[in-house]
Amino acid sequence: MYGSAMGTLLLRVSTNNGVSWSTAWSKSGNQGNSWQNANVDLASFSGVVKLRFDFTTGSSYTSDCAIDGFSIGSSSGGGSSCESINVSITFDNYPEETSWQITNSSNSVVASGNNYGSQPDGSTINIPACLPNGCYTFTIFDSYGDGICCSYGNGSYTVTNGANQVVVSGGSFGSSESSNFCLSNASREDVSDQIQEDIVLKVFPNPSSGLFNIEMFTEGDADEVNLSLYNLLGEVVFAKAEQTERGMNIYQVDLSDLSAGTYLLNVRVGSQMRTERLVVYR
Repeated sequence: MYGSAMGTLLLRVSTNNGVSWSTAWSKSGNQGNSWQNANVDLASFSGVVKLRFDFTTGSSYTSDCAIDGFSIGSSSGGGSSCESINVSITFDNYPEETSWQITNSSNSVVASGNNYGSQPDGSTINIPACLPNGCYTFTIFDSYGDGICCSYGNGSYTVTNGANQVVVSGGSFGSSESSNFCLSNASREDVSDQIQEDIVLKVFPNPSSGLFNIEMFTEGDADEVNLSLYNLLGEVVFAKAEQTERGMNIYQVDLSDLSAGTYLLNVRVGSQMRTERLVVYR
């Protein structure tokens, strides 16, 4: 929502098939030229619910509004359907060169920021967001190609999860730098350091109509392996525990009861974890 004549954005809800509408959330005025994040609690609305966005423009052409990354999730046990994160960027002497994005396992952009030319040199901004459980890629770009540290200022960046743990950090790079991180708001633990190369994982066939074979090679001693499958809302839809031995281990999981779609498989052995994307088709 960017512009000196910005109007009002409304999230409207109907529980009677569009006969009448009530306002669940609203935002007015200039919010700046960066993506903003909002979470709306719809727990007070029951039955079949319809949603719509209404936007009333301002009095001139300088009222640009865009909506992206919209999702609806459920929560259970009072927990949140997404985990809060914070992207913190300290700019170098050329903030206008910096941009960033977060992509999910489907390579879709779920959060981003750019056009920081109005920020003072060396200043710091914090951008909150809320993402479902899963694994993501944070990429930061510098249009000049010299990163944000340390030739022209001491810039840096961090991404912290809901437990205020740093899952991504950096500052010294060239044109861009990408880092992977995972979120699991059920345990609030930092899993970015648990993606280890001493677990080799292969899933086949993938996509599959339901039956997946999992080959896992580990150099560790015998331990329990936990297989957890998440949908894209971050909900656990399948879980089982198996024993693992040093070397090659083979497991089978039958997901034929699940709806067609994309899922995230987390394979955890001790403190180590790997994540693979599974596609179920019908």
